[in-house]
Amino acid sequence: MTPVFLAAGVDIRGLVYVDGNDSPNHLIERAWPGLSNVQIRAVAAPPSPCNRHGRLTDFLEQHRPGCVVVVRGAGHGDLEMTGAEVYRRLCGDVSRAPQWREVQTATLAAVVELNGGNG
Repeated sequence: MTPVFLAAGVDIRGLVYVDGNDSPNHLIERAWPGLSNVQIRAVAAPPSPCNRHGRLTDFLEQHRPGCVVVVRGAGHGDLEMTGAEVYRRLCGDVSRAPQWREVQTATLAAVVELNGGNG
């Protein structure tokens, strides 16, 4: 299965997953053979119910060792904002501004790296 964006001729430099998880029907896993030439990076929170206990992180590390950065103490909502109450109530996030900044920094560094170092 070739991902639609590749089949359409879209030129991408890579994919950055942020605390992602594969869909229940395993779209990432099914598309994986078509991603063999695509650079992958991931920034993840430690395993939790919100990221399916790190299943995507485990999958990526198995297939692309070294592509994942796990930010200790980070939570599900750290890409979007710091201290979002909804993530504290529904996901059990306990992270604070330092973890949020680390997630932001790691995500932007991954994007810059995949862009050839041109931010």
